Amino acid sequence: MRVTFLSALVLELVATVSTALVAVEVGCVLLYGHMALQPALFLLLLAPEFYIPLRMLGLRFHAGMAGTSAARADL
Repeated sequence: MRVTFLSALVLELVATVSTALVAVEVGCVLLYGHMALQPALFLLLLAPEFYIPLRMLGLRFHAGMAGTSAARADL
C-alpha cells in the first residue's frame, strides 16, 4: 500500500509541477510581449493534456499491482 501511495504522489507531483512551470513560462513570455494571447492560451490548455499518458501509466501500474496481490492471496 505504501508503494502505491508513494508512486501516485510522485506521478501527480511531476505532472502538477511540470504544468505549473509551463504556466509560469507562458506568463513571463506574455508579460514581455513575445507571444500572442491565443497561442499562450492554447499552450495552457494543452499542458495538462500532455501528462495524461503518465497518469494512465500510474493507474495501470496500480491496477496490475492490485491484480498481482489478489492472485497471490488466492494461492
